[in-house]
Amino acid sequence: MPDDVGSGSYYYISSLPDVLALIGSFPADDPDNAGIPWVFTRNLYTRMEAQSIVKGSQAVALVCINAGQSSSPLDYSTVRWQRLEIDLWIDPLRDQYGNITSPSETEGRGDDVFKALDSHLHRASSGDKTEVWGDLITVNSIRMTAPVWYPVPSGDGLIRGVCFYDVGTFGNVDVTVSVGDVDTGSGADTST
Repeated sequence: MPDDVGSGSYYYISSLPDVLALIGSFPADDPDNAGIPWVFTRNLYTRMEAQSIVKGSQAVALVCINAGQSSSPLDYSTVRWQRLEIDLWIDPLRDQYGNITSPSETEGRGDDVFKALDSHLHRASSGDKTEVWGDLITVNSIRMTAPVWYPVPSGDGLIRGVCFYDVGTFGNVDVTVSVGDVDTGSGADTST
């Protein structure tokens, strides 16, 4: 299945060492996921999995979600505008008994992760410059919102921040047609 903006951003973010250094990962003794960073994609089940993994970890996890179309397509272009939702899950620092040691630090750590992530994701169109996220070609990625932080119900201090990006994409299902390939029906030679 071709990548959408959620799965494409998952692959892109998973290649960013400065972002990965700020988030958690599975323990080295995990038989299936040893050392894999906590970057997830897609659905509510994954979000719930993120909550159960992060709670009590003193770490951060990211969930990349295709949140649908963000604006109408242009009449003169095949660019699609997709809304990318990034959920950041941050567990507070704790003492050896699991008590929260610095509640105000939690949101600051989330802001640090967002700033690192945003330095890669927020980019305006710049001529012919594109970036490939998985198999999705992106032409820009505009920050729509910074994270809004709130406590996770029954999360024992866990907070979640949600931010959105408007991403211009060309997918592998898009077809670009040159003027020379168009049959105008006039019989005239339209090749250039």
